[in-house]
Amino acid sequence: MVEIQFEADTSISGILLYDGAVSEDQLSTVQIEFSNGRTISKMEFINVPGEPSIANFEPMKVKWIKIRNNDPNKTSGALSEIILQ
Repeated sequence: MVEIQFEADTSISGILLYDGAVSEDQLSTVQIEFSNGRTISKMEFINVPGEPSIANFEPMKVKWIKIRNNDPNKTSGALSEIILQ
């Protein structure tokens, strides 16, 4: 699990996730949980090298974000980059 915490409520309207470069560590899907109670239950990776998986949504204020492995075939995995919009 990856947790990103902010000192104050922060407005976001999207998230870009880059999967790890090592194929054994790549995930196929993650769950994203936000401090305001919203959840993206299944965000799938596109498996195109160098291209992010993108989730856009109405702007919302959050204090933290949790990204969890949602891939039943992986016990661990890696993200190479996380960009919040």
